[in-house]
Amino acid sequence: MVSTWIIGTEIFKEVSYREDAYDRLPAFRKSKVDQYRFESSKLQSIAAWTLWTNIQEKYQISPKHSFNLSHSHAYCICSLDIAKPDIMIGCDIERIGLYKEGIVRRFYHPLEQQQVEELQSDEAKRLLFYRLWVRKESIMKATRQGMALDMRSFVVKEAQEDELQTITIADQQLHIKEYAYDEYRLSICSSQGEFVQEINQEFLS
Repeated sequence: MVSTWIIGTEIFKEVSYREDAYDRLPAFRKSKVDQYRFESSKLQSIAAWTLWTNIQEKYQISPKHSFNLSHSHAYCICSLDIAKPDIMIGCDIERIGLYKEGIVRRFYHPLEQQQVEELQSDEAKRLLFYRLWVRKESIMKATRQGMALDMRSFVVKEAQEDELQTITIADQQLHIKEYAYDEYRLSICSSQGEFVQEINQEFLS
């Protein structure tokens, strides 16, 4: 069963805590952190890897286990299936912000554009814009193609809050689970079709 953990970045603003967490990072992760220009990006990168390390240590997960990380503003998430080490997995978290019509027209499939544009209220458009975005991002990450997978080449349909959605990409059936958390939206995409009902907050603070 696919689980997703969440951690906050605020605690990493404390210098001693941040320095200790940084010292625990593997060399390649330190290099990645050092390359970031903005402090917020550094904190997110440290927090995300700390979350993954905490999960590894508590649940005795192999470093080769399939997992995925994502971050947005004050939170980072990590998704994996503890019992199944070799699955396709992708996750995305985004804080709901402004509705970006230009992005819809540039990156969304025409059918997705229609879904958004047919809505009457600006608030409904804004919410659907982000709900579709996190789903598309999680799919792209699960396939391990990233931006090489044209966002306009596949369609994500609007779904009910608790509705599990299935999509086929390159003959691979993938399953999508969406979560709401605070003012954020999360989407988890995996070749494994069973997901926990709630985001795990044991490492939140």
